[in-house]
Formats: sequence, C-alpha cells, structure tokens
Amino acid sequence: MKKMYLMITLMLGICAMTANAAGRIYVYDQTGWEHLKIYAWATGQPELFGPFVDSPELTLTETVSANTYKYINVTSEVQNVEYKLIFHNGAGEQFDAGTYKVGETVWLYLVKDDWRAITDNSKPESSKPGALITIRAKKPTEWDAMKIWAWKETQNYTGGTWPGLDMADNGNDWFCFNVPVGASVIFNNGSDKQTANIDNVDGTKAYDVKGDGTYTEQTEGVPATLCTANPVLPEETDVKFTIMAKRPEAWKDKDLYAYVWAGDSKWLGVWPGTKMEPVGEEWFKVVVEAKAENNYIIFNNGSDGEGNQIDAPGCPYSQDVCFEIQSTTDCATADCNEIPTSLQSLEYNSLGVSVYPNPASSVIILSATQQLGQATVIDLTGKAVRSFTINAKSGQISVADLNEGMYLLRLTTAEGEQILRNIIKQ
Repeated sequence: MKKMYLMITLMLGICAMTANAAGRIYVYDQTGWEHLKIYAWATGQPELFGPFVDSPELTLTETVSANTYKYINVTSEVQNVEYKLIFHNGAGEQFDAGTYKVGETVWLYLVKDDWRAITDNSKPESSKPGALITIRAKKPTEWDAMKIWAWKETQNYTGGTWPGLDMADNGNDWFCFNVPVGASVIFNNGSDKQTANIDNVDGTKAYDVKGDGTYTEQTEGVPATLCTANPVLPEETDVKFTIMAKRPEAWKDKDLYAYVWAGDSKWLGVWPGTKMEPVGEEWFKVVVEAKAENNYIIFNNGSDGEGNQIDAPGCPYSQDVCFEIQSTTDCATADCNEIPTSLQSLEYNSLGVSVYPNPASSVIILSATQQLGQATVIDLTGKAVRSFTINAKSGQISVADLNEGMYLLRLTTAEGEQILRNIIKQ
C-alpha cells in the first residue's frame, strides 16, 4: 500500500512538472526608471503575467560576478510558446523587447527604449545596446572595391547614399567595418555586384564573399587586428517637434515627404527625407528630433525637379509647426489650433495621455491627467468603427475584433477637448 502511495505521489509530481513550464527572465536594468514592469502576450494565448494594467514589477534580484540583475520567475501551463515582451514603467513609457519562449531562462540588457540579449552574464556591458561589433569580409579577386551598406530600422550607418562606405583593409584580402549590434549589412563592389541582406548581426562575424555575391560565414583564418572603420552614428539631439502639413491637390495620389536639415545635419535622412504619416485624407505629420538650432524644411512627393517639391516658408523651425500646401508654388504656415479637432495629434495637447500597448492585439490601456469621456476608433477612411464610454482618468478599450492595420483613436475629455492618437492593431 505504501509503495502504491509513493508511486501515485511521484506520478502526480511528474504531471505537475509537465503541466507547468518553468523559466526565468533576468534583466540588467539601465533604464533609469523607478519601476520596471513586464507584460507578455501571444496571439490566442492567455497573457503570461496577466493584463497590461496589472503588469508585475521586477523586484527580485540576483548578483552574478558583482553585477546585479532583476528577475522574474515564469510558470505557465503552456510550453514552448513564444510570447512578445513589453517593458514599461507603469507611467506611459514602454518599449518592445523581442520574444520569450516559455520554459527558457534568458538574460537581457535594458536601456531606455532599447534592449539586447546578454551573451555573457558575467560581463553584461559587452552586450550593451548600441555597442559596436566588427564585421569582416574577404574581398573576391573579381571585385575592384569592398564596400558596405549597413542599417537598422530607419537609421543608416554608412552615409545614407548607396553603395555605402569603403571597408578598412585588414590584410590578406580581408576588410572590416564596425557596426552597432543588431545592424543589417550588404557587401558590394561599388557597381554591379552585391550580397543579399545579412540581417540582425548580433556579434563579431566574418564572411567569405564570392564574386557572384554569395557568401559563407568564416571562423578560421580571420585576422584579429583592430578595425578602425567606424559607422556614421546619429547626432545627439536636444529638441523634438512635430510638423503637420496638408497635401496639395496635385499630389493627392502620391506620398508626402519632409526633408529637414540644418547645415550638414539631415534630421529625417537623406533626400527625399521621411515619408509623413497620414492623419486623415489630406493631413500628414512627422516628428523631428534635431538640435535647437535653425532647421529648414522642404516638402516633396518623393521625386526631384520642378513640381515635385516646395520649400516651407518663413523663418527656420525648432518647435511644432503646421503648413497648408495649396499648390507646388504656394505653401503657407497654418494655425495648428485651427486644424480640425478630429485630426489634432497628441503633440498639440497637454493632457498627459498615455495609450499602451501600441501596437496591440486585444486590449489598449488609456490614462490621462484629466477625466476622459468617450474613446472612438476611426479607420483611415474616416469611418467610426468602435465607440467606448470611459468617464474616468483611465480605462481600457477592446480592439480584438478589428482587422489588422492602422486606426485613429479620438479621445474626448469631460470638458469636450479632443485629441487623436494613431494606434495599430496587430
């Protein structure tokens, strides 16, 4: 009887172990936030740590080689499911941090708005986001030059003009270039030959490139001398402002771009600049991070030449500004307060509104310094597709049944003020 009891107990223990996948998420926290919270979600699965509004704070700590990590234990009835991670401070600031597979133990380095997987938990600084790694490539004998094109998201690290920059000679036909961790690269000969994209390079790598552009990763016979070819990194900025513009009728079937510069600094990239984001059928916006010096603006439709671009009038700009482009020869500043309230963006209000997570798959949390009345979701045709009554300073709305894509969220306060935020359903 005792043996059977022990067997049953053992079987129950095994079942309990298989029913709950365990893991741990370690964080080397350099965000500077007072509170570090975590939220994890996966389509069709229960939220790993509960609803966003109840996100747990990472309070447990462990020291490894004199480095203190925060961590959270993970238990779940689902196994081997990949969840998307969001870290936030509970006060509206947040950023995505890749995915986590239930059951694994992972180590992450967090700074404000960025993260990186730690490869050596005794030396977390070696995985600091933004740290440089060296990429080497062996030049094919058929190529006359060895150039590199490197980028990550909207930031280019090789001058912004194809074919990029020359790599430094490392000897024996090897060339090198330093790039930030997580950058993607293309090697090319400056004319008619190039490799395919090599995406998200997460550490020092070396590639043997062939004349036809194919390549293989190389681990032996690679020079280890210091590489002196450094990337073109974004300049430090100290001012942030929003540009809104009404697109002219002549460009109604084209995108609207903004090119912003001051001296040699190009704050929205090389020509034609950055494609502005639609906020209705006629109005567009873009946020600029720049120096607090004089900044000049050219609007264009992505093309060169007469009829495709127009200078913004008036003095240089370093604060929120709106324009109404009547034609390709007539652009005038507009009063941002006179833009229809349904199109005003958060940058023009002081209500302290936070909308998160964004993108979202099921629920969006709202919070503000004033009481919110109504929340209306509007598609890009201008049609109201959902409406919610909040009547509080915080609340949540469901977007689970919306189609994937971009929407406008119009928030109305108890005093009747209206603001609009872009939201994305995924």
